[in-house]
Amino acid sequence: MTVRDVWSILDFKGLKVVDFGAGESTRRLLQMGANVIAVDRDLERLKEFADAGVPVVACDFVDFPFRCRFADLALFHFTLHEVDPSRHRDVVAMARQIAPRILIIEPSPEGCPAFRRFSELWREAMESVGQFEEYRPLEYWRGLVESCGLEVELAERVSQDSPVPREEVERLARETVDLWRRLGVSERIVKEMLEFPDYVQRVGGMRWSDLLVVLGLDREV
Repeated sequence: MTVRDVWSILDFKGLKVVDFGAGESTRRLLQMGANVIAVDRDLERLKEFADAGVPVVACDFVDFPFRCRFADLALFHFTLHEVDPSRHRDVVAMARQIAPRILIIEPSPEGCPAFRRFSELWREAMESVGQFEEYRPLEYWRGLVESCGLEVELAERVSQDSPVPREEVERLARETVDLWRRLGVSERIVKEMLEFPDYVQRVGGMRWSDLLVVLGLDREV
């Protein structure tokens, strides 16, 4: 499976998808013809989609207000690592109540030295403001889905081999710094992110970590 294939796992056209974490995944789902409900606690992020007529729900995942089966799929695209790990099972169990299928797409905790440094800085920054950035291996996500009574239809690691261009690293560092300053992350950690593009150059470049993809199905429908 390639990165491109990740979005071919299912035929999304016409599916009612609850996208837990509005952003890139929401745009892609809309392009593929899905009927999307975007869920996020970031009101500014939701505004883009609400203005385009997409139904939105503003809340933390663990506080999602509906508990009945009304969707075809619950999607967590690069979002569960931002949730308190002690609540992961609660979130997936909630998702099972609203949809028979759950798709989790997460970054691998493994990667090249530059990516490991990037993820370490993110984890330290989020811990400093009482938030989370906890990457877990494929076996963790698979076990989480199974522990909630779902059958695992797919559990794969998808390789990402393309190097990240220098200008992309610089843009990423700038946007990260802007966000961290809004959140109140200490200037010591901010300074290390500002220096991150130079670190990437010293260690010979950066590649994204692999993607971890788990699709679970509730056969008790």
